[in-house]
Amino acid sequence: MALSRPQLFSKVGGQSSGLQLDEKKLASLLGAAKDTIRFYSDFGTYEPHFIPAHERLVALLKQKRWPCIYQELAGGHNWTSWRQYPISRTASEHFETKI
Repeated sequence: MALSRPQLFSKVGGQSSGLQLDEKKLASLLGAAKDTIRFYSDFGTYEPHFIPAHERLVALLKQKRWPCIYQELAGGHNWTSWRQYPISRTASEHFETKI
């Protein structure tokens, strides 16, 4: 959503995001985007099907020199894991707006 409406969104955060579901569209939107968007993404080590798509997204973000944080956490794709690892302090600081 942020990539299709960059005038509204400057930050993106996701936990266990299913990036692999529409990776081509995501890459296309990212390639066409002009405004910098900050990304935070994490997923669990027990979610191996999510890892390759996240790694490809991070590579694209680094190519564009966009700020991103990518974390692999111990856990799986479930509420127990998400409660254990709420959006980290690192992500909170990454998203702070400096005036």
